Amino acid sequence: MIQEEINYNQYLIDNITHYLVTTFLGRGQYEKIRFDVFEQAKSYYLKLKEDNPCTQTVVYGISEPKEKPYAINVFMEI
Repeated sequence: MIQEEINYNQYLIDNITHYLVTTFLGRGQYEKIRFDVFEQAKSYYLKLKEDNPCTQTVVYGISEPKEKPYAINVFMEI
């Protein structure tokens, strides 16, 4: 990664306002659960994976920088 990309990714992370745990339910259907704290989202994600290792679930941070008129989804690695 180049330094500019690292800085931009950190900028997005610094502006995360909340987190979404998104689970694919089938054919364009998703369940989205909102969390204000990453640790809560991570715990919920890990519980889903423990209950069903094949679940198709991801955690996104929702970044809302002041300079952008729209939110940006940031994939959170766990």
